[in-house]
Amino acid sequence: MELSHVHIGLSTLSVYRDLLDQPVLVALSKLSQALETGDGLTAAQHYSQLFYEMQRSGSPSLGHWLYEALRWSQGPYPTARAKGDCPEHLEYAARLDINTLNQIGLISSQTWLDAITAATPAKLRPLLPQMLIWPPAPPFVLPSLSRLKDKGIGEGKTRADHSNTMNQLFAAYARGKEAKELMVILGEAALSDIDLIYAKFADAFEQEYVSQGYNTDRDIEETLNIGWKLLSILPRSELKRIDDKFLDQYYGK
Repeated sequence: MELSHVHIGLSTLSVYRDLLDQPVLVALSKLSQALETGDGLTAAQHYSQLFYEMQRSGSPSLGHWLYEALRWSQGPYPTARAKGDCPEHLEYAARLDINTLNQIGLISSQTWLDAITAATPAKLRPLLPQMLIWPPAPPFVLPSLSRLKDKGIGEGKTRADHSNTMNQLFAAYARGKEAKELMVILGEAALSDIDLIYAKFADAFEQEYVSQGYNTDRDIEETLNIGWKLLSILPRSELKRIDDKFLDQYYGK
C-alpha cells in the first residue's frame, strides 16, 4: 500500500471503524494525508505524534498496536462474536478490515522516514525534528478469525474447495480495493489492464457476494458458486491460491 494512500485504506474500514477515533490512527491518517500533499515538515510533526501515541499506549510498533487494538475493539464484529452469534457477512467484513490493517502494520518506520525526507525540500531538511524508529512487526491473524478456516470448513463439513475459494476471494478483493483507491487518486487511465479487471471484480464482489442483506437465505453451496462466478472475472493465471483440480472443476463454469 502506498504511504499516501494509508488514510484512504483507513477510511474503508467497516466493522472496525471504532478504531478510527484512537489517537494513534488519527495521527497516522494525518501523516498519510500530509505525504499525499507533499508537505514533509507537517508529515514529520504527525510522525512524531504517532510515535508518541504508540509509546504512550505501551506498544513498541505500529503492527503491535494494531494487533492489540483489534483485540479490544468494541465494533460490530467482536461484539457479535462475544455473543456467540456472528453472521458470515460480518466474518467476511472483519477479514477485509484486518487485511487492510495488516498491510498498514507491515510498513516499516524507516519507509515512513524516507518518504518524509523525500517530501521535504533539501534546504528545509535541517529543520526536520529527530525522529525515532520502531521495530518491525510480523503479519497478524487473530485466532478468532482463523477458527472457521481451520475447524469449520472443507471436505466433509462444507465443500472441498471452500478454503481455497475463500482465501482467493479475499486476496482478490484486497487487490481490487487498492486498484479502486488508485483510480480515485490517479484516474482510470493510470491503471493497468489487470488492475482494471481487479477493480471490476471488487465492485462485483461487493454487489453480489457481500451485500446479500439480512433477509437473504443463501446456503454455502450457492455462496461458493457465486464466489466462482466472481473469480471467473479474473484470468485463471491470477488464481494462484486455488488448486488446479478445483480450477478445472469450477472455473468459468
